[in-house]
Amino acid sequence: MPRAWVDALLAAGAVPASYVPEASLGRTDLEGRVEVRLVEDATLSVRALTDVAPRAPTEVAFLDGVQRWRVVGYGGITPIVRAYVAAAVRRRGGDRRPRTTHEEAREFAITCRDLLTGAQRRALEVPGLEVVDLAAADLGQPVRAELAGGLKVVTKRF
Repeated sequence: MPRAWVDALLAAGAVPASYVPEASLGRTDLEGRVEVRLVEDATLSVRALTDVAPRAPTEVAFLDGVQRWRVVGYGGITPIVRAYVAAAVRRRGGDRRPRTTHEEAREFAITCRDLLTGAQRRALEVPGLEVVDLAAADLGQPVRAELAGGLKVVTKRF
């Protein structure tokens, strides 16, 4: 979803956030790969890793995802957050080639619409924009708002 709703919100009188942190560059401490051999049996046992012949499962699935959020502005003292979450499942079969079997991504806003002006609420009425509406009681300390927003954002099961 384009950033147009953020621009409309600022045009409606929301104050832009004064500090926007740099995007994460990811982990920089991981330089190489390590070979790993699977060690599993039907029963729990202890054995030295040097005694295990390498086995590869016939099928393996990997789930990975990202989440990004930042405060883009304030309606008075009410924060308005732009958030993005995405996840994908990649399955590797007997041919050892990974294939994406499921993926989902969402962009949405998190705020308390009741505390915004009418013009600011209208700026959030963009087709396709999901708004996670927090109760005024959930605002206050940032951690309370984060927890309330996280509990209201429900992801689909794969």
